[in-house]
Amino acid sequence: MVAHEISENLESIVAIAEQTTAGSKQTAESSSEVARLSEELQQSVQEFKL
Repeated sequence: MVAHEISENLESIVAIAEQTTAGSKQTAESSSEVARLSEELQQSVQEFKL
């Protein structure tokens, strides 16, 4: 009985860890995209400087 509960809890922990990993990966990808867009914007603004 206790072993079954421990097993279920561990499975839940693994699932949460996988979700956290996926979320972290998405955050890293989004951050890279924001950095790329920031660079593009900076280059575009440079064209307007006198």
